[in-house]
Amino acid sequence: MTATQIIRGFELQAVTVFVLLGAYVWRASRRAGALTPLGALFVGGLAVAFFGDPVANWGLTALYSDQFHLLPRAMGWGLSPAQSWACVFTYPWCFPMLAYVGRWVARRAGFVSPLAGFVCGALFGCLNFVLSVPLVFVPNGVIVYQQAPPWPLTLRAGMPDQIQLLDVLGITVFVGVLTALLMPAPGASRLERWLPAGSLARAGFTAALMVGLFVLAFSPALVVRSLGFDTAVAYRKSPYPTVPLYGQVEAYPEETVRNFLDACQQRGDARSCRCTIDAIRRRFTVDEYRAFEERIKKNDVPRELVAVIDECRS
Repeated sequence: MTATQIIRGFELQAVTVFVLLGAYVWRASRRAGALTPLGALFVGGLAVAFFGDPVANWGLTALYSDQFHLLPRAMGWGLSPAQSWACVFTYPWCFPMLAYVGRWVARRAGFVSPLAGFVCGALFGCLNFVLSVPLVFVPNGVIVYQQAPPWPLTLRAGMPDQIQLLDVLGITVFVGVLTALLMPAPGASRLERWLPAGSLARAGFTAALMVGLFVLAFSPALVVRSLGFDTAVAYRKSPYPTVPLYGQVEAYPEETVRNFLDACQQRGDARSCRCTIDAIRRRFTVDEYRAFEERIKKNDVPRELVAVIDECRS
């Protein structure tokens, strides 16, 4: 199975389940007169996709293939070079589904404590994530980790197919905590007791709660990144044509960008010039760009650079 097939299948599944569950949540909430607990978790999943995921991706230096339908970079708050719309459609149903399954298993086993819910939810969250990301996405280049901490926090550290175990930990803990909040039973869970009365209040409360829990679950990865302990580098050049490495765009000095724009606008319009320098910064490291400049001085214009210019003029 190719990366394209995996991505298209994942996107189709994400959108289909999102629409079906979204319609169910809408009808159930209208009948109840307020957003249901499942509906609150659905909205909370959206908040995690838009706000929590960029933070976690920054900590993990996770890159999504540019074959995904990607969100505009600004929607990653400048933290993540690439995020997929597929995650926006997946998170609202995936996390609640795993939490509810975890609760069902715990209750079937005769347990009602939050700890039992956490264990069952964590197991299902871990299993689901491992089967999808480390065993499918990473080996096929759908998702890659630019850099990671060395062993034992990373499998195959420094290799293109390195596996960030802190990513597995984050999802495991997050789903486990969600499951614990749904214990001991429907209609009597801790989450339901905490929910405010109105739909908007419920949506806001659950969104804030889930984003906070998500960031907390990924705090080990955030600490590792902040302290510079992720020293196992798998990629010094992005494997994707339009998705830059973390820090690659920012590595271009402002003077370099300004000089390019000044020279370019003597021959072309401002829009295409800005498009060109933005595309150059995404596709090439600053060292590669400087090598291009040296070649241009010798009247050797790189074909890769010409292709970028032509794209922005079209």
